[in-house]
Amino acid sequence: MDKKDFRVRAKSQLDALSEEDIQTKSQAISLNLKVLLDDINSKHSIDNGVIGAYAPIQQEVLWFLNFKADEFNYCVPHMLAESRMEFYEVPLEMIKENKLGLELESQYRQQVIKPQILIIPGLGFTIKGERLGRGKGYYDRYLSGFSGIKVGVCFETQVFETIPTDEHDIELDYLVTETEIYIIIKG
Repeated sequence: MDKKDFRVRAKSQLDALSEEDIQTKSQAISLNLKVLLDDINSKHSIDNGVIGAYAPIQQEVLWFLNFKADEFNYCVPHMLAESRMEFYEVPLEMIKENKLGLELESQYRQQVIKPQILIIPGLGFTIKGERLGRGKGYYDRYLSGFSGIKVGVCFETQVFETIPTDEHDIELDYLVTETEIYIIIKG
């Protein structure tokens, strides 16, 4: 199965989730993510507490449900031409209120931020750290130059034994679902 066909399969599994399922499972994922980030922060001391995340679209995990505005500094991507993106700091309330899109308004694009940890969405994942995105390559391009900690978040139904990958696909360090925190062992 190629990436295009696999994306159709993964999207149909997401479509099967009700709004209640998304809320309930996101709540559990958010708790697991908070446990992981607190653990990472205690071991690595996140510089200035900057977490790169995303504003959920199209049935993506509501990762922020158990987070508070003063715990971290949050930044989200702004999509640029040529499938590139940069991160900019935004208040957590804007993410929670779903007032952000893929292209941030100019008032939020004051200074490019380099997060130390990225919370990354996708359509499909494996417990080996592989990720299948939506097909535009934004995250793949950004991750190719990113040296921080990469944390995928998804519903357990999005975890597959295998997914189609290419050479340029970047592996994650952790994967968080409603039932597990997977630590990716490399090598």
